[in-house]
This record gives sequence, C-alpha cells and structure tokens, in this order.
Amino acid sequence: MDHVLATLKRFTMAGLLLLSFSMVIGGRASAQQATAQVTGKVTDSSGAIIVGADVTLRNSQTGVSRNTTSNKDGEYLFTLVPIGNYEIAVKRQSFQTYEQKGITLDINQNAKIDVALHAGASSEVVEVNANATQVDTQSATLGKVETTERILSLPLVERDTMQLGLLQAGVVAPEAEDGSGNAFSVAGQRSESMTFLIDGSDNNDFLGNNMVVNPNPDAVAEFKILTNNYEAEYGRTSGGIVNQVIKSGTNSIHGSLFEFFRNTALDGSDYFLTTQKGARRREGQLAPPFQTLSPAERTGDFSDVFSGVTDPATGNDTGQLYSPVDGSPFLNNQVPVDPVIANYIAKYVPLPNQPGNQFVSSPSAALRDDQFIFRYDYNISSKDTLSAFYIFDDQPQVFPFEVLHGASTGGDVPVGSGFSNAQRFQTGSISWTRTLSPTMVNEFRFATNRSASFQANPADKTTPQALGFTTVQADDPLGAAPPLMFVNGAFTLGPSPQGPTKLHDTTFQYQDTLSWTRGKHQLKFGGDVRWVENNFNFDFFNNGSFFFGDFGAYTGLPGTNSPGSNLADFVGGYWDNYFQFSTARYGIRTHSLYF
Repeated sequence: MDHVLATLKRFTMAGLLLLSFSMVIGGRASAQQATAQVTGKVTDSSGAIIVGADVTLRNSQTGVSRNTTSNKDGEYLFTLVPIGNYEIAVKRQSFQTYEQKGITLDINQNAKIDVALHAGASSEVVEVNANATQVDTQSATLGKVETTERILSLPLVERDTMQLGLLQAGVVAPEAEDGSGNAFSVAGQRSESMTFLIDGSDNNDFLGNNMVVNPNPDAVAEFKILTNNYEAEYGRTSGGIVNQVIKSGTNSIHGSLFEFFRNTALDGSDYFLTTQKGARRREGQLAPPFQTLSPAERTGDFSDVFSGVTDPATGNDTGQLYSPVDGSPFLNNQVPVDPVIANYIAKYVPLPNQPGNQFVSSPSAALRDDQFIFRYDYNISSKDTLSAFYIFDDQPQVFPFEVLHGASTGGDVPVGSGFSNAQRFQTGSISWTRTLSPTMVNEFRFATNRSASFQANPADKTTPQALGFTTVQADDPLGAAPPLMFVNGAFTLGPSPQGPTKLHDTTFQYQDTLSWTRGKHQLKFGGDVRWVENNFNFDFFNNGSFFFGDFGAYTGLPGTNSPGSNLADFVGGYWDNYFQFSTARYGIRTHSLYF
C-alpha cells in the first residue's frame, strides 16, 4: 500500500511539474525581448552529422561575437541575439572553415542557417556573401517587421512611425471616439487590448489605452506587430503586440544631423500632380457658430429684437420683456445690466462677426514635442552584456478654446476660454544578459515608465471674486478662472469644467528569462512582474457654473405668449441654476503579477 501511495505521489508531482512548464516549453521561439535567434545543423558534404563544430556568430557593426558548439545531433543555437547585421563562421578539424556574411536579423526572427562543411584544411575558407531570405519554420506567430529603410523612406504625417502599422494585414485604425491614441485594432480585437513594448520593456499607458512614449523615426531601428499566435510569455493581452527596437551604437563614434522642414513656398510639386504648385497639407476643424450679444444687447438694449407688439387676439405683448422681480414690463425692453455680468461681458463675451449676431472662429492649437533618447550597450566580457536606454518626452499643449462645450472664440479669444495641458512621458530599462553555458542563456531586465499630465486653465488667473462674484470661491486655487456661463440656446463660455486635472501613471517591471537548449528541445521559463500605479485627481466645475434659461426665461411672463429671452436673463443676472463640485480626488493603484 505504501508503495502504491509513493508511486501516486511521484506521478502527481510529475503532473504538476508538467503543468507548470507547459506554458514555457515550446518550439525554438525568441523571447519577449526585442531580439532574434539563430539555429541550424552542421553536416558534411554527404549529409552526415558533425558533432563538436565551433560556431561563431559575430555582429559586423559592433564586433561583438558569441560562440557555441554543435551538439550530438549536429545542431547549434544562439538565443537572445540583438537585431542587426551578422556573419557566422563554422570550424571543425579536417574540414574547411565556413563563413557566411550579410546575415540580417530582425526583431523576433527565428533564422535557420544550416551549414555543410567540406573536407580539407581548416585554413581553407569557404565564404558565402549572399544573404538568402530566412524562412521562419520554428514559430507559428504571425506578424510583420517594419525596417529602418521603410521607416525613413515612406512618408509619415507628423513623423509617427505607428502609421506604418496600418499597412499590415489584419490591422485597422480604431474608432475615433475610443480614446486609444496610437493603438490599433488587430484581428478584430478591441484597441484597448494592445500591448506596447520598447526593446522588450513595458511601454503601456494604462489610463490612456496608449503607448507611453512613441520614439521619433530617427531613433527606431525597426518594429514588429505580432497579430496572432504569439507565445504565452507575452500574456495580459488578447490584441496585438507592438515591439519597437531603439537603434544601438557601433564600435565607432557616429551621429547624424537632420532638419524636417515643410513650407508651401519651397516644397516641390508631387510627381503625379505636376500642375499643382507646391505640396500643401491643410488640416483643421471648423467650429460651428454660436449666438452672442450685439453691441446694443451688451448694454441691456433688446428693443431691436423685442418690439413690444401686442397680439390683438389675446391682448398679450409677445415682444415684451418683464422684470422677474415684480412682473412689470421693462420700458422699451431696456434690461438693467447686472454690474458683475457687465464686467464679465466686457472681458469674455465676444462681439458677433457673422450676420444674425453669430460668432464663429477656428483658432490653432499649439503642440511642442521635445524628445531626448539615450541608449547604452556595453560588452562586459565574452559572457556578459549590459544594455540600457532612457527616453524623455515633453509635450506642452495649448488649446485656445474650451473644447468640451464648443465655445470657440478664435482670434479675439476672451482670456480664460481655453486650457493648457502639460504632458511629460518617460521610460527606461536596463538589462543584463549572461551566457551561463553554450546551451544556457539568462537575461534579467528592470524597466519603468511614467506618464504625467497637468491640465490647467490658461494664463489668466482671474478669480471669481476679482470679477465681482463675491460668494464664489475656486475650490482649487491652481484652477482659478472665471465662472462658466451656460446660456441655453446661445453659448457656453469659460474654462473647461474638468480641471485642474492631474494624472500620473507609473509602472515598474522586473523580468527574467532563462533559455536552455536540451538536445532537440529548447526550454524557456522565467517571470515577469509588473507593478502599476494609476493616480488621478479631478476637479469638476472648480469655479462655479451659472445656468440661464434651463427652466424658461425669467424675463418672460408665465402663462402668456411672452417667452422672454435667455440672453436678457444673462445680461440682467437672472440665473436659474448654480452648480459647483467640491474637490473629487480618485486614486487607483492596480497591481499586476505575471509569470
């Protein structure tokens, strides 16, 4: 009985071990890191297996080389190989040395290079310079690499490399309103299900469903979008995987200088549009007009709009405005102007620039993008390699009008009608790769990224009290601005009702991957731990909001044909609703653990 129990216990433990390794044992596939791998078989001219052949893989740009030997099956394997141009050399006593140059390894590529050695002295060299297209027979993952040549040669609007992703099969742009920024919809999945990586490190903004940093094209070596059948190590997503690789250095000092300049006066004509003078790119959004106050109405004179005509059938004055205080008619429809509202009108309400007291304008929004990228690669020894990168991206934005309620005030913008958004994105990583043996390679990585933004009202820091709204106090002094004015059927003026807004999204990632070749099998296992913190602070209606005409105009006469005027209510200061939130602070910390 004891023997049976011991046997069952051994089978149970073996089953648990098989289950734990089932997610990490697979074919010869490159790791989540932004690397490639090279595998092949060494034989003689008759096809017989050659055991113990010395195989050297050398980066032709940096001079860094790695060595291994063919196993009992004649196979060799190099894992976690940085992308770039390589050459391979195979030596064995009593055989000629084989050398192949011009091997290009792309991100997540599984290159298979079989070598046939011919009998002869090892001092004799058989050199192959042609780089045959490598067919990936080791992985079922679907995806396409966008190389440096395509990134630099194809036109990119605003120099956004992610636009090339839309050229791949199964990749489409997301719906405009889903707020996913540079994300895609891959294989029919939601755009929020994307995962973004830089050199294998996390690059996900979990609050914005977007990437944290989008490196400029001059810094990107290549990127690949995995669309289907990717390995379990990627985890946490059902959509596509975007893995970008930053250009690394070489064994010599080098650099580049460029200028990106677009001007309609100097640009040449498109090749297919020779009759067009200069290539022009015009983009914009025309804001709809809204009704504002005429010069007379700003002083309370509504006699041009309401003439005081009496309906002979009812005896009611359909064109008469009445006092909300005692119901008496205003003489000649002259509404007494509230002194506080008069101050607001003078500073913030634009004059009409279209017929019918309409105002329309579409001012330009300013965006400055300052990006700094640092990359460091250090070959410590023949067994140890250190790599690191850091990207800093500063994007201050200024929106000249309040976008949430459509108050576009354009060139004669009332101060305080727009907002600014200071955004700063940072990401960095350091990785250590160690060759433990010819059949075992380990890579450890620490990475972090941070998205921070501060949305505030414009430079005009006028407080409600300074304008005469003595009972209104800004909930947060950083967002001090004029109160919002909602005039039903006419306009909404003032800063964004959502602000100031502070957003911080920070991620820490610890990752370790061990690749071990055992005979014809490659075992790969490790851990990926990510600590994600999301913090955001919102203020709503920070400076108070006044509503006019939500329940009918107070300058009308109830039960008659005299409806009154919401604009007249505004001028006279007869508001029917006031709204202000206290500070609403929401803190979210999401902790994610992946193995």
